Amino acid sequence: MQKINFNPVSVNYKIVNNKPRIYMYGRAKDQHICVIDDSFTPYFLVLTNEIEEFTKKVKAINIDDNAFVVDTEIVEKKLIGKTVKAVKVNVNIPNAVPIIKEIIRDWNIVENVYEYDIHFVNRYLIDKNIIPLTTLNIEGEQTNEKFPTFKAKSIETLNQNSNDYKVLAIDIETYNPDGKNILPEQHPILMVALFGKTFKKVITWKIFPTSENYIEFVENEKALIEKTKEYIKEYSPDILTGYFSDGFDLPYLMTRAKINNVKFSIGIDDSEPTKQKGRFSSVDVKGISHIDLFNFIRIVIGRSLKTDSLKLNDVAEELLGEKKEDVDVEFLAHAWDNNVNLEDFCRYNLKDSVLTYKLFMKLLPNLEEMVKLVGMPIFDVSRMSFSQLVEWYIIRLCKEYNEIVLNKPGYNETNERMSKRFKGAFVYEPTPGLYENLAVFDFMSLYPTIIVSHNVGINSLNCSHEECQKSKVPLEDEDLWFCKKDKDFISNIIENIISR
Repeated sequence: MQKINFNPVSVNYKIVNNKPRIYMYGRAKDQHICVIDDSFTPYFLVLTNEIEEFTKKVKAINIDDNAFVVDTEIVEKKLIGKTVKAVKVNVNIPNAVPIIKEIIRDWNIVENVYEYDIHFVNRYLIDKNIIPLTTLNIEGEQTNEKFPTFKAKSIETLNQNSNDYKVLAIDIETYNPDGKNILPEQHPILMVALFGKTFKKVITWKIFPTSENYIEFVENEKALIEKTKEYIKEYSPDILTGYFSDGFDLPYLMTRAKINNVKFSIGIDDSEPTKQKGRFSSVDVKGISHIDLFNFIRIVIGRSLKTDSLKLNDVAEELLGEKKEDVDVEFLAHAWDNNVNLEDFCRYNLKDSVLTYKLFMKLLPNLEEMVKLVGMPIFDVSRMSFSQLVEWYIIRLCKEYNEIVLNKPGYNETNERMSKRFKGAFVYEPTPGLYENLAVFDFMSLYPTIIVSHNVGINSLNCSHEECQKSKVPLEDEDLWFCKKDKDFISNIIENIISR
């Protein structure tokens, strides 16, 4: 049995022998390793007025030995502040959760079903109190696999600062005679730049005179893709970063790899990158956190930038004080066909990867703090909208406060909520004209402060304490008041954020 300190960077799961296994990838000292944990079971919560009858009935569910209930457990939780008894239904694999939930939801003994749509990896991190990028103490045994892997027997959270992560930036340049049209099915990749703390390389497949030792020539596009894969595997980064790499660099490489009959297996387990669909498509690499900086800057940082443009050149100039190489990339196809000035374009390609790397290192502290607050992997946090960041922050704290996570409202419930309106605050309309001796006054975090100071929240609304009813707010249809004795869940966590 060995003990190691380990900083998880990316997390996913696989089904092995009809049982889920969590795979955490990260760094232990100077080594990129994997930690496996198969001790966690997927589950959801059920409120029922007939616990004994329900548990007996639900345990009998077995769908072709593919989806079945492993066991049940009665747990005491809070639902909107009120203590309730719920049945925790443990199932064999994550995909069994929605299947069994659909079977039981119409049973007349079932009042409601909760926490069935929390992704298995996120559920694991929340319940195990594991925060990515912070240190874990792992006790376990090393397994016989190609990649350094430990089977965990116990996991202890140390909450120490993160390690020195290995980061590799990638940027590609493509043949594009038609201008800015992106046509990966037709046009080849001409050069790929890779840059890390101890690594820099531009790979291209047209030979020209050069004294730059970072430029490497290969035979053709197929060899270029294979060499790119080889260097990524050899460098073994914890984080692979790009600028618009979700939308351009990696999808383009994946498409050209298929056309050239190359298995672009850059994942730790020799798997190929996969596209994930959502509000915005993303590219996932097993065992390596792929961070598209463009997404994070667009969603989170962009509002605070002076520039209105999110192009790499403009963002780098503002945040780093550096610019791209002064080369017109639209002439690359002409330069390639005539074998002229290609060294300038290699320098341009490398500089893009350098700027991407520097931007990532500049923004890494922001990303780390977001990860520590929300508790989700950096891959997910870097792509979350503000509302998603808030949602996952609340979901994580529900575990700490023993609150059941409420279900997302359906279409009808959303419309019903939207139909209810309260009159807003008074806004003074000034008389147009020229004014002198003006003073500007602003109240920072006005709404959060109001929520905290008046304990505004669904749990505290119209409480049963007589003394609280003395502070009623008269409205047209009814009077409202908020509890002054028991702190509301939402009010509590907002106060913590303000203090923090």
